[in-house]
Amino acid sequence: MAWSSKSFTLPEITRYFLKNKCAFTPTAKMNFMMIFGDYSYGTEVLRMPRMDDELTTDYPAGGLRPEPLTSPGMDASFDPSATYWFRWITGHQVMLVLWQILNRDLHARETFDAETLLLYTDILNACTLTFEYTASCSEAYYQKHIRPTMILAHRAFSGRWVADYVGLPKAVNRAAKNTLFPRAGQQMREAYLQSQKMHVRVAQKLVPEGASLLKCAKSDGIASVEEVKPHHQEIFDHFFLIGRGSVSASELHHSLRRRLAAIATDLEANPLADSSAMEHPKAILQAAADSTARLLKTQAEQSAALHDRHATSPSLPTDSAH
Repeated sequence: MAWSSKSFTLPEITRYFLKNKCAFTPTAKMNFMMIFGDYSYGTEVLRMPRMDDELTTDYPAGGLRPEPLTSPGMDASFDPSATYWFRWITGHQVMLVLWQILNRDLHARETFDAETLLLYTDILNACTLTFEYTASCSEAYYQKHIRPTMILAHRAFSGRWVADYVGLPKAVNRAAKNTLFPRAGQQMREAYLQSQKMHVRVAQKLVPEGASLLKCAKSDGIASVEEVKPHHQEIFDHFFLIGRGSVSASELHHSLRRRLAAIATDLEANPLADSSAMEHPKAILQAAADSTARLLKTQAEQSAALHDRHATSPSLPTDSAH
């Protein structure tokens, strides 16, 4: 399909999806008891906060009780059209939530104990697995279905538009250095590096010539994409069915657990062929679910304490005498 600089209408995009069967049609068995999506491998809208939003504090005082990741009633019958699209959308949603929870916590601390660094390591291990899971489709599927739909959204569509990742690499390095537990810090940093290596590996698999959409757009002289603008981040969010706004810590974690459970169910039924990431994916996802719960509890408590201090601090008198 040849692409031009023309804009596409919603009906045109819809016709493209229907013509190419990009997961809008549930070809796998319908299951009305499914807990995730309206049908087998159906996607869901994710609501999450912006990076500078406060997490509202409805978190249980005792935190969330660790529970096994299950997705009752989910029909995980493999169907390339539906399964790969589900993985692309839901995998990106999970990655953004993991990055944001990790990024928030890293920036909220000055020093890092061994226990906290271990929680970070659990999350980063899940990031590695999520990269491989999200991009588990073939190069042919990516080039026929995923890349063209991203072009329809924006000709320079790029992962660099993710706001939740901004500042994360430096924060990881700072945490690895600002600790009295260097071994735990190095383990955490190594987990981060492994996730980045996986990102490069799957990118090379799907786009072996290395020509990203952003690079192609710059080569075509689209000057407006030289720097990331707010509307680029909004386009990225809309493509991956993400709505930004006020979200509580418990709501954010519930959304994450639902997706981790669906992914675990999918991987149990349809293991990744020749996976180079993890031998026990469900255990990795479970550890991430439990570790993010603990970090979110701390973040909610910090947000509540900050709110209380603002509420009780006396207001400064105004100087009306001149």
